[in-house]
Amino acid sequence: MLLVPASVLWDGGSAQTDPLLNQALGSPGTGALFGGGAIVVTTAAKHALHIRTGALAVDLESAAVARAAIRHALPFAVLRAVCDPAARALPHAALVAVDARGRIGMLRVAGAVLARPWEMPALLRLAWDAAGARRALLARVASIAPLHWPPWTP
Repeated sequence: MLLVPASVLWDGGSAQTDPLLNQALGSPGTGALFGGGAIVVTTAAKHALHIRTGALAVDLESAAVARAAIRHALPFAVLRAVCDPAARALPHAALVAVDARGRIGMLRVAGAVLARPWEMPALLRLAWDAAGARRALLARVASIAPLHWPPWTP
């Protein structure tokens, strides 16, 4: 699912995204995105966050972008691809797989799967959804900037 939110929320603040930039990203901007400081893992926690904030999704970066835009009086917009819907919890292997720089460590994934083999179907479903989210995001970006995408073509 692709999301172009009309606003970004965080604990202690919020900011409206720019309608013209939202349109440039292919949407009028709908709903809110919560910029959290931690991954929301369980379905119960995702539901509670939605009830508390009304946000359609949560990420770890958009609030920082919004605050920087406010600080510098710049318009901003957000385009997010969501691959872990609220109706599904994240498997443990997905949490230990990513390091502090956002890189996936296959040895960490393998170790987590060996320790919790029953989570393999959920991990495969997440991988499938992440690949679909990536394809949707790439297609949207290509439709926004067709003359400059993909960057490796002349």
